[in-house]
Amino acid sequence: MGTATDDGRAMDHWAGVPYVDESRLRAMVPGPREADPDTAVPGPERLAMVARHATDAVVLYGADGRIEWVNGAFERMTGWSAAEVVGRERLELVRGPFLRTPEFARLRADLAAGRDTTAEFVTRTKVGGSYWVALDVRAAFEGGELLGLVGIERDVTARRYAEERARQTLGRAESLGIALRHEKRLLSAVLASIPHLVWWKNLDLRHVGANEAYLAFRGLTSPAEVVGRRDDQLELPAGAHDLGPAVAELEAAVLASRQPMAARAVTVEGQDGDSRTFLVSLLPHLDGDEFTGVIGIAADVSQVADLERQLATGIAATFRGVLHGEPVRAGAGGPGNVGASGGSAGAASS
Repeated sequence: MGTATDDGRAMDHWAGVPYVDESRLRAMVPGPREADPDTAVPGPERLAMVARHATDAVVLYGADGRIEWVNGAFERMTGWSAAEVVGRERLELVRGPFLRTPEFARLRADLAAGRDTTAEFVTRTKVGGSYWVALDVRAAFEGGELLGLVGIERDVTARRYAEERARQTLGRAESLGIALRHEKRLLSAVLASIPHLVWWKNLDLRHVGANEAYLAFRGLTSPAEVVGRRDDQLELPAGAHDLGPAVAELEAAVLASRQPMAARAVTVEGQDGDSRTFLVSLLPHLDGDEFTGVIGIAADVSQVADLERQLATGIAATFRGVLHGEPVRAGAGGPGNVGASGGSAGAASS
């Protein structure tokens, strides 16, 4: 550290007044007088005490931009002692890639010209440890003459690392948001293109969403006509199929058990007398680990059911014919005529 006289001279410059040693200062002051607490300026000794005990690094420069005094916080932050830095330019102590940037050249020019300046950059301590420093330098003038510069430096490494982590987190969140929006558009396109009826409801069995096939089957045109409503609150057009009562019991069972239910045959009667058959599957809707409702998928198997009924009717008629001794007829000249042909052949042989 510098001598006490050096400290006093430097701190007087920092206070913006010419240096006067303590004995001369006492002689010039006529005696104690009451100070206005709103306008009183602390004396050099008080200012020196503040600078010495400040947690931020304080650097006093001469008019030539060279260091005249540093406080203990500067020594602790940089690893350089006062004796090692007094008389040197501040930027001689800077290490690292910042030296090769236009910002470094600007900062050097500002300090050399005695201009107010600020900068924030990565540098290294005397022993090589990297840290971020925020530097704020202000020129001190008296009567238009530059007395020197006052620099305040702060280690902002923790803040910069926190900002970088926040930036990375925000970047990941934005990327995830883009991915989710893409997946949502893809899912919407898939739901719109499949012929199956798809809907999802909350724990109160109010609709949360539905695909176009579901809306069309129920005679509706917009998700707004179902979202937030239970089945008994839907305003269905005349002649529409009311799927709600047919699946209500199944949905209640899934809500109670929280277990999926697969491929249950459900018949829906239309108001005009026609019926449709669906294979209905219901799944618990989970948001993370939270159970939030049910998802329903219904595949229209009406044509398959009709074919099965026709086949069952045909098989039943065939067996009735066999039981009554009637020949099985599959078509003219076909295998179903075997019985009749055999009878003719037998008559001819006899």
